[in-house]
Amino acid sequence: MESDVAVVKLAESVDIDAIELASSAPSSGASGVITGWAANDSLVDINVSVLSAEVCGSGDYKYSEDEILDSMLCGLATNSQACGGLNGNPVVVNNQLVGLVSWGYGCGNKGNPSVLTNIPELRSWIVQEAESL
Repeated sequence: MESDVAVVKLAESVDIDAIELASSAPSSGASGVITGWAANDSLVDINVSVLSAEVCGSGDYKYSEDEILDSMLCGLATNSQACGGLNGNPVVVNNQLVGLVSWGYGCGNKGNPSVLTNIPELRSWIVQEAESL
């Protein structure tokens, strides 16, 4: 799947602080964080190094250039392993949403990044869909 993002309208408003959608991808190697709930109902806070599609698919990791598309980024965990039900969790760099955890090869593959949906690549579509709701 090239990208896995949905835009939904809630039945009721919620009082939360909005986060800005990044308009461009961060430089490869930028420090980011994955936050949210893991499959075991634990709250996670995982530091990642965000990698460009080119770097992620270069052969240094398990992914080939055919698997990692321009609509993707990768997140290499630096303080923990990104694993166990993190799909859909946000990846934030400098208080901007740059990605969503999408997929990866198995759990416990230390040194192998998680594949992320590249939010800047989809930003126009997300904004257009949100405005049409």
